[in-house]
Amino acid sequence: MIIQKQNLKVLNNLWRNKDGMTQQNLKKAEDDYKTALGQRTAKLQEIEELKDYVTTEEFEKEIAEDKLGLVDPDEIIFKPVK
Repeated sequence: MIIQKQNLKVLNNLWRNKDGMTQQNLKKAEDDYKTALGQRTAKLQEIEELKDYVTTEEFEKEIAEDKLGLVDPDEIIFKPVK
């Protein structure tokens, strides 16, 4: 998974540079890591919700109406007079 690979890269970079880092720098790096992880987790949740939505009948109907101009058989469409 992309998120896990990116997280491992961050941790690997922290580990390589741990000897030259001060406690304050380590704390900032940890905070940055937690912030990035939170953002990626939120993005993953958003993607999961979108994935669930696009498999619903509601989404199919929306696309059929908006993109294809289809309507329900009992639906009446009113168009403005030109």
